[in-house]
Amino acid sequence: MTEDQIREIIAKALAAIAPDADMRSIDAVVDLRTALGLDSFDFLRLMQAVHAATGVSIPEDDYGAVTTIQGLAAYITAKDGHTTLSAAGDP
Repeated sequence: MTEDQIREIIAKALAAIAPDADMRSIDAVVDLRTALGLDSFDFLRLMQAVHAATGVSIPEDDYGAVTTIQGLAAYITAKDGHTTLSAAGDP
């Protein structure tokens, strides 16, 4: 799976949880919980949706590393042995 595919999975999961949010306006390094007003249940739903779509489990101990789009994409990239970076190599 490519980094672009991972980011699309994250965007779709977030759109289902926060349908009124403009995903294009969210900075990749901003805490999603703050930017979208996600409560703990919403964040758990995000982790479950990402797991269902990627097969990558994110244990609760690692939640601090995946609070941003960039952090979540990097985490999935590191845990998924079949991920390739985009052509620019940007996270």
